[in-house]
Amino acid sequence: MKRIVLFLICMILSFAAVVVIAEENKNEKIIGGFKNPEFIAYDKITKVLYMSEFGSGLKPTEKDGAGYIRKLSLKGETLEEKFLPDPKTKIVLNKPKGIAVKADRLWVTDIDVVWEFDLETKEGKKLSLQGAQFLNDVIVRDGTLYVSDTQGDQIFQIEPADYLSRSHRPAIKVIAKGKGLSPNGLCGEKGNLFVAGYDFGGGERGISSVSPKGEVKELLPPFGQLDGIAHTKDGKNIFFSDWKSKTLYKMKIKEKPEAVATGFEGPADFALWEDDKGIHIVIPDLAKSEMRLIDILR
Repeated sequence: MKRIVLFLICMILSFAAVVVIAEENKNEKIIGGFKNPEFIAYDKITKVLYMSEFGSGLKPTEKDGAGYIRKLSLKGETLEEKFLPDPKTKIVLNKPKGIAVKADRLWVTDIDVVWEFDLETKEGKKLSLQGAQFLNDVIVRDGTLYVSDTQGDQIFQIEPADYLSRSHRPAIKVIAKGKGLSPNGLCGEKGNLFVAGYDFGGGERGISSVSPKGEVKELLPPFGQLDGIAHTKDGKNIFFSDWKSKTLYKMKIKEKPEAVATGFEGPADFALWEDDKGIHIVIPDLAKSEMRLIDILR
């Protein structure tokens, strides 16, 4: 009996040690003072962050010209509060949301249009998408742009992605329309897209895999009101944010999600990158006008 008790005590202590180690391997920092930040993108070339902000309250469809893109360091320090749009260009952003960065180009959605900017000259060009209702996330890969329309339950496919210096309109088609995905967050560098869903009616949505042809496969059944989504370089772990539980989750394919961070009010779309030290996530809290920096150390 004594041996059994001793064994159980050792097991409990071992479990406690694992928990402590896990907690010690995660650092968090909260920075405030923003104006309803909706999306944060990581620029792997210049090692900076770009954050879209509504600028005038939590009114995601109001065309009031108050939105802008902030430039920050990887530590969350503001480098340039209103980096875009440049007032010299007379370009107006209303409620900028999803951001994609590749080389010297930046794309950002704004209700029913997509803007492309030159990061050096700050020149911009607007692309209107017919039938768009609530454009959200945007990613670029293999020269093609993918844009989610949450309210319209569709994903726009735009080719070529770089239309800034072209005189003709790019080819635009719609995929996965009317599939009940309510697509919000997008990610995926190769193969199919990973799509996180958000239902404005209060229903639950999950995570799906969508091929460039619009073929849909469920990866996570209806779970919550999902916003941002990103995956690790090896593709084994998916991170996503959920407004319903106010939580950031990590999930391996075909396994149950695990909470990474809680206590948000509006966990929106986040930036994720990796280095020798571990995984780094910077996630905006749209409702609290904050951003949270999370380091998951190796």
